[in-house]
Amino acid sequence: MNTQKLNEYFQNMREVFSSSVLYSVHYFDTELNFHNLGFKDTTWHQDLCPSFSMGEDAERMVRVWLPNSNKHNIENEEFNTCGLDLYDENNCNGLNLFETTDINEIYSLIKSNHEFFTNHINKKG
Repeated sequence: MNTQKLNEYFQNMREVFSSSVLYSVHYFDTELNFHNLGFKDTTWHQDLCPSFSMGEDAERMVRVWLPNSNKHNIENEEFNTCGLDLYDENNCNGLNLFETTDINEIYSLIKSNHEFFTNHINKKG
């Protein structure tokens, strides 16, 4: 996908997830923080929430889900928390490792365990 089409895609995703302040309003800060940790934007329009992932293999990755709302209402598929999931051959739907309303806690958790996550996606741990 060329750069222009990629930019159009992510602009569209920011509109789809406009209720996610971290994704739509603060996208460039959020994307830069995750990029610096080795993550890329993996938001897909059919997902309930925007996401950033580390790892290319869908069966072995780390994914952070961002909130899609300011309120928490499971029945309406509205979530106000960030979640960190670990995927491997035993957890193809993701094992939720951590959930919080503070994105800075997610950044800190990733930074302090970066070697573990890197080893996990490279099948060394």
